[in-house]
Amino acid sequence: MSRTEIYVSQKNILKKVWVIIKIWAAVWAVSGRVLSLIPDSDRSKEMISSGRIPGLFQTTGFWNTGILFCMTGLFLILFLIQEKGDLFDKRTHGHLNLLCLFLALCMVFGKSYYETGTWNYIFFSGLQFALSVFVMFGYAVVFKSVITLFAYLVKNHKGFLRSNCRGKIETFLFGTDKKAFWALFFLIVILALPYLIFFFPGTLEDDGIIQLWQTLGARPMTGHHPVGSTKVMGFAMSLGIILCSSNTIGLFFYTITQFLIQAFSFTYTIHLLNRMKAPLILRWFSLFFFAVLPLFPMWGYTMVKDSSYYICTLLFAAALVDILMDFPDRSVWWKTLLFLLGALGMVLSRNNGRYVVGITLLCGCVLYKKYWKQFLTGFLICCLAIFLVEGVYMPVKNIPPGPVKEMLSIPLQQTARYMREHGEDITIEEKEILQAVFECDMEQLGEKYDPEISDPVKDLFVDEPGSVLLRQYFGVWFRQFMRHPDTYFQAFFHHTYGYFYPDREEKTYPLCIFRMLYSDTEWKDAYLDLKFGIEDPKARYFLEGWTEFFHSLPFIGMLYSCGMHTWIMIGCLTGLIVGRRKKEILVLAPSILTLMVCVASPVNGHLRYMLPIVVLLPLNLAWCCQQAAKDQNTKKI
Repeated sequence: MSRTEIYVSQKNILKKVWVIIKIWAAVWAVSGRVLSLIPDSDRSKEMISSGRIPGLFQTTGFWNTGILFCMTGLFLILFLIQEKGDLFDKRTHGHLNLLCLFLALCMVFGKSYYETGTWNYIFFSGLQFALSVFVMFGYAVVFKSVITLFAYLVKNHKGFLRSNCRGKIETFLFGTDKKAFWALFFLIVILALPYLIFFFPGTLEDDGIIQLWQTLGARPMTGHHPVGSTKVMGFAMSLGIILCSSNTIGLFFYTITQFLIQAFSFTYTIHLLNRMKAPLILRWFSLFFFAVLPLFPMWGYTMVKDSSYYICTLLFAAALVDILMDFPDRSVWWKTLLFLLGALGMVLSRNNGRYVVGITLLCGCVLYKKYWKQFLTGFLICCLAIFLVEGVYMPVKNIPPGPVKEMLSIPLQQTARYMREHGEDITIEEKEILQAVFECDMEQLGEKYDPEISDPVKDLFVDEPGSVLLRQYFGVWFRQFMRHPDTYFQAFFHHTYGYFYPDREEKTYPLCIFRMLYSDTEWKDAYLDLKFGIEDPKARYFLEGWTEFFHSLPFIGMLYSCGMHTWIMIGCLTGLIVGRRKKEILVLAPSILTLMVCVASPVNGHLRYMLPIVVLLPLNLAWCCQQAAKDQNTKKI
């Protein structure tokens, strides 16, 4: 055998060994409790010196017969997938490696904060760091393998992403004519009838009841909750009193109108996918996602500003795609109308909607100069609406803006964690300044700190600190950051990891609202008298259990995960970057900006705040498929 042949043989052997190491790391990563705390450094050194190195990892054992068989099957599957590694070019491999590394980082950090509340699974010791890197490498291999498998299916099974309808049912539902549109609309409404009937007149969430109290004078109205949204809720309740002398009917006027607008938005989105010739599997999924999964039928039937906001966000994004697709329609005025109504609804439904809409529209003016009139018109209308509400109506009615502390969740959480962990090293000057902005003792501030939600700490911050005192506070904040930056980073990660870690369970809030606020049958106080039309709650309990059933199902349950939706959105973003279609990222802008708002929000991993990103899932996937098809056609030409 020649030297060349020996070299090639040795290279092939090393290649196979490397594949086995990668698969071993992947199997280890997904096998169970492999990432746990290794004993402290002194004990670790003692065990290493005595030769009992395996004892360091004894807490990671999770093997039994069932696990062994599952891991053997996973090993074989991953080995076969590794053989298909030539599906991507070098540039695509580089982007995918970065994506998978980021997802693996989210898994390791998320698991650490979910189980320990710290980053000790990574930085507890040198050995701990080595273990976390190995597990992270294993996760990256798993994610890369899943993407490779999907690419292999798409490439070798042409029917997997077919776009032509087969049979009468698909033609009836997923055609491009008006009959298909209205068939989808009525099907979505019919599938939601159990919720509409048994939860009549709709459900009520905490923020919704506060806004109603504000319209009735039970609480002073402020800009904390958008005044436009509050007035619409109050108008619906007044209409119920005028026409039927009933708060219950007033609530129904609001919820049924909101639900029908939601049904229209869902139908419009799926019909848009039909016109885009999106894969049939995605269209079926969209129908299941919108109409069968119990998430949106309940949120769409709930009085709360978040519901109207995500509906308007979907309408805005769908109309944006419709405009950019430039279908050969004779009249496009209705697209522009829906686009403007969606943008206006976002601005009036939530205060942070102005940032999402404004940045998206300004970017649209730059990236798509052909449609600058639509984008600029939308931007100016939203600015006018904000000015009329906040610059004219609120001053006339003496409605104060929301307190500044609503935007300070992250720094306030960092200060509170600092007081809990390093309260002994603050100076007298710093303590005086902090005492001036917090209405409590500094010891109490550390005790009130909840890393998952900022409300306990935020409630202790003064409503009107003034610019001078606020500037002094941030001076203290910065000096303490320079002394203990790790504490600040840990406070930030602990407050936000839920938006990036798919395995986090919702700890604080329910998946949907199934009550009349807190009651199973009614809500009655000095201002409101609301009750369900059907007093017996058994059917409502069943539908609530139905929702939990979907949440517990493998794969389907991940559709309720904030972290999973972030991953999918980042995957779509990576796909557009790999395809060199960076201009088309504009459609993902509402999702990206909403994620940034969620990171700065008061609650960690809260599904209610993520609803705009969740509802945009089918549209974002269809848009990326469309751009991938364009890229493929360009390569063929």
